[in-house]
Amino acid sequence: EQWRKEFGKDPKIILAVGRLIKWKGFEYLVKALPIILAKIPQAKLIILGKGPEEESLRRLARKLNLTINKHLFFAGTFGPDKMPTIYASSDVVVSPSITNTKTGEKEGQGNVVLEARASGTPVIASRSGGLVDTIDGKTNGLLFEERNYKELAEKIIQIFSNKKVRNELSINGLKYVRENFPWRKTSQKFEELYEKLV
Repeated sequence: EQWRKEFGKDPKIILAVGRLIKWKGFEYLVKALPIILAKIPQAKLIILGKGPEEESLRRLARKLNLTINKHLFFAGTFGPDKMPTIYASSDVVVSPSITNTKTGEKEGQGNVVLEARASGTPVIASRSGGLVDTIDGKTNGLLFEERNYKELAEKIIQIFSNKKVRNELSINGLKYVRENFPWRKTSQKFEELYEKLV
């Protein structure tokens, strides 16, 4: 509650976490924000991370008439000890990654969407890289096409507008991570992979 109060009265918090680089796709989340605000005026987009794209994202926000520290917050970085609280204090976590057409870079497994669900927070992600390996698009998280910021806006509005959907995504996402990504199981898979490679 204390963390949420920093963003105004009854904020609807959209959280994005990651290095501010091109293929993380944060520009599409910023582009989605005006559409979201038209339906959900209390929406607040909080971006955690640092990187070379920050100034470009700030310019895009100004171009879209978004006010920094009112609609959109660049909150810097936090240590791993703070992240579970931040995830759990958010209403939805978004991973809008894209495939870099020049380099081929794209999202790997997507730890952010796993960590968010481990904190009981619903997630929305692009159909990029390894994100589709852990998100089914229906029960444990929602998916949208890369770069389609209008579809992304619709998915975020859906989560804020439908409490039943939000609760089901929260419960199912947490269950999925607990069943598939406990440390014991993850380390066992790595051990089996190393044995096979050797």
